[in-house]
Order: sequence, then C-alpha cells, then structure tokens
Amino acid sequence: RLCFMLRVGDLRKSMIISATIHMQVVRKTTSPEGEVVPLHQVDIPMENGVGGNSIFLVAPLIIYHVIDANSPLYDLAPTDLHHHQDLEIIVILEGVVET
Repeated sequence: RLCFMLRVGDLRKSMIISATIHMQVVRKTTSPEGEVVPLHQVDIPMENGVGGNSIFLVAPLIIYHVIDANSPLYDLAPTDLHHHQDLEIIVILEGVVET
C-alpha cells in the first residue's frame, strides 16, 4: 500500500491533553464546468495506532493516510508531491496544554 506518513510528537515538558489531529489537502482545481477553484479544500482520512482523530502524545506517533482510489492524492505521482506548486497538505493539531 502506498501511504502518506508523518510523525507528530510533543517536545514540551508539559503535556498536550485532549489532542485531536486533522489533515487537509488544499489545491487548485477546475470544476467540470470549467470554473477554476484556487483553494479547493478536502479532508484527508487518517489512521493511527489508536484510531479516530483523538490522540495521546506520550511518545511520538505516526499518522498515515492510505493513498487508494478514494484518496485526494491518488492522481499524483510521488515526485509530484515534492514539486507540485498548487498543492498543500495542512495538518492541524489541537489540544490543551497541561498546567
């Protein structure tokens, strides 16, 4: 299986609690009618060892997205991910810093 993988971790001395993670791809697309959409946003489904979007960052965690026929990254070659100017992958990690 082809996957897009990343590792997240908390390097702070205080822990991040109630952490959630989301991933989106933002790219320039053209609709079937020919309209150019400069910032088309699509959520990317992710998988991790825990399951769901909630994560527990005691140690670094590998998050991955399986690139299959349903993936918004399916039509890109691996070299396109590095050189594609109209593509951005955004990872949002939210949580509360323990005090």
